[in-house]
Amino acid sequence: MPQVKVKETSYKQRCMVQALRFEAGWTYQRIAENQNLAITTVSDICHAPATPKKRIGRPFSITPTTRRVLVATATRDAQHRQMTLADIADICGVRASEKTLRKAFALEGYHRRKHGKSPCSTRPRRPNTFNLPYRTKAGPGRIGNGLSGRMNAMCGCPARVAPSG
Repeated sequence: MPQVKVKETSYKQRCMVQALRFEAGWTYQRIAENQNLAITTVSDICHAPATPKKRIGRPFSITPTTRRVLVATATRDAQHRQMTLADIADICGVRASEKTLRKAFALEGYHRRKHGKSPCSTRPRRPNTFNLPYRTKAGPGRIGNGLSGRMNAMCGCPARVAPSG
């Protein structure tokens, strides 16, 4: 049975599915084959009201076609990948705020972010302190409270070793 993927079924088709199910007593399988729909779609239609719910909120201002053009322009080459979102929008002739452009790229699966530093290198160093081992609940020979060793292991930094002597 070939199944056609349709984003939204029409009001007429939803009414037909519900009539076949509740008036004629057809099974989901039989309706799915007759209407060329997936069984789960038929089930969803039968469990929902025939009239669609009103959409909530304002529709997004950048269409999917425009989003694809923006992404294609932004990923064209290294020079375009380093441009700001506003510059890319100007090249494409799109007028939108920075927030709207970020959302458009996010909807296409692209998220720009600044390169962050690893947790180990961003930790502030306290001046005039010594790295001496002391006893913890976990036992002797550990450095600190044991958290720094786990943190170093998580980010790939070498573990600190207790000084000998």
